[in-house]
Amino acid sequence: MFLRFYKRFILKKIVKKNFSNNEKQISEIKIKSVAILVNGIHFKAIDQLIALIEKEGISQLKAFVFTRDKKAVNTKNTFYFSSDDIESNGQIKNQDLLQQITSPYDLLINYYDEKHTELLYLSSISKAGFRVGFKENHFGQNDFMIDVNSSEYNTFVSELFKYLKNFNKI
Repeated sequence: MFLRFYKRFILKKIVKKNFSNNEKQISEIKIKSVAILVNGIHFKAIDQLIALIEKEGISQLKAFVFTRDKKAVNTKNTFYFSSDDIESNGQIKNQDLLQQITSPYDLLINYYDEKHTELLYLSSISKAGFRVGFKENHFGQNDFMIDVNSSEYNTFVSELFKYLKNFNKI
């Protein structure tokens, strides 16, 4: 219990440092590659969310799903991870996760509305050109925020792509 608290405390300090050092420079590049950080503990419609985004014309898509299920099997577009994959000093034990999350993406969707230190940490180390998330997220991690409930993924995706078209990002 104490070690989990200590780990989250240290990771939060790293996240705050990463986001405060991160100078916001929104690129003018059109969005072709998308990464999604999802809390799979509370949100179960991950496949439907991926299908909606792919329906909008995004073919290069990776979903990183935070889960407690140790038996979750990675697929082509979906990568599962748990808090055990991240050490308290911020080192990522799973090299596949490290390689995938630090790859450059044009868009990072932070699809979680509650604070999870592991998701915040992965968002802070991601090399994304543009970050989108919910209004409830903190630490100044998102360039654009959409004010809907996380269960309303249809509305989230339609609003996201409506605004991306207005910003000439797609």
